[in-house]
Amino acid sequence: MSPSESKILTTYADWHAHGVGMGKFLRPFIRSWFIVGVLVAAGAFLLKRNQPTGSGVIWGMLFGAILRDIGYLRKMKIVWPVLEKIIDWGKVQSLMANR
Repeated sequence: MSPSESKILTTYADWHAHGVGMGKFLRPFIRSWFIVGVLVAAGAFLLKRNQPTGSGVIWGMLFGAILRDIGYLRKMKIVWPVLEKIIDWGKVQSLMANR
């Protein structure tokens, strides 16, 4: 089993066992939001230095990242209840035990 497969099975098993709240949905985005924060600071710096093109590019990337994350969260909110019903949790536990 690949590391990414193991990670997703571990995540799904945790969500199944302990429930899913917004905090668990948001946790994977913390690193990317830190990068977004750095970009916001860079955009503000460029705007202050009268470089609107560079600032506009950075603000556009920020806006795109936010829309991407909102879309992902909306999809997971819809998809997770269906996944929880159709996943064979015994097989998930077996795969996790054999990794």
